[in-house]
Amino acid sequence: GVYTVTATDPLAGCSATATTNVVVNALPTATASSNAPVCVGLTINLSTPTVSGATYAWTGPDGFTSSIRNPSISNAQTVNDGSYTVVVTSSAGCSNTSSVTINVNNAPVASASSNAPV
Repeated sequence: GVYTVTATDPLAGCSATATTNVVVNALPTATASSNAPVCVGLTINLSTPTVSGATYAWTGPDGFTSSIRNPSISNAQTVNDGSYTVVVTSSAGCSNTSSVTINVNNAPVASASSNAPV
């Protein structure tokens, strides 16, 4: 809205007025999500809602960074296990942050045996 200030000199009785317009911008939506948990070798899909004109900055384990809104990590390994954070910055310069935890699970070991020959 518009704010007005008036300064008055009490000795001389003179005054001056100035106004300014203040704009308060809403924070952009930042809601990090994923397809976790995933097994080793599968793809991790990260996502956050679209914010028109925004930029995205993802960080995560093992030096992961991305400026894509919905990045993927193919051939996931246990080093990709951990917290991923996205910073969404609107065209007005306002930022919001959200994190999601990814669990990368080792595939189970399968073995088979029998009592053959019978």
